[in-house]
Amino acid sequence: QMCIGDRKVLGQTLLSYFDLVTDVMVFLELLRKNLTMAVVQGVTLGFSMVLQSLLSWLVGQPMLVALSGLFGCKPMIEAWRDATDEKPYPNQKMENNQILGLSRVLEITTEAIPQSVIQSIIFLLYPDQRTTVQMVSLFASFLTTGFTVAFAARDNDTGKYQRKAHPKLKGYVPSTNGNVQAFFSVVFFTTYT
Repeated sequence: QMCIGDRKVLGQTLLSYFDLVTDVMVFLELLRKNLTMAVVQGVTLGFSMVLQSLLSWLVGQPMLVALSGLFGCKPMIEAWRDATDEKPYPNQKMENNQILGLSRVLEITTEAIPQSVIQSIIFLLYPDQRTTVQMVSLFASFLTTGFTVAFAARDNDTGKYQRKAHPKLKGYVPSTNGNVQAFFSVVFFTTYT
């Protein structure tokens, strides 16, 4: 049976891949309509994937895992390793959940947010080039950012260490059945984005 944490990791990973796939679809549309913006978007996606690969290599993961980041496979691998409680690789310098967290931060700061900005610029400056795929992709980037930030904040607040070390600052989120709080946190961070 899948626990709540595993469902959250699975949900974030599926949303992340939906965002990536729609970003690639927008990129392919832009290649036909607006080469300059296609190059900007493509460079941003490539830069994100290179950084994810570099992070993997720097924390001591095997070269094959590091290279998988160049093809967008890194979030899936890290989510799987975290959800199944895989043992860290022999030379790995961090725990799996820490690497997953860093990968998510890197993905948000180098992919989802830049893609939101690029696609918003295209949406505003080139109204004749608006498509349904672009609108879905833009919303997916917003939602990916909102979901990831909301659950990172939630995990930080509900962590046993944080609640013990900072009881006056942490512990406002219910430990059990905080679904309403989680939903509205995602809505807040998505709309804020």
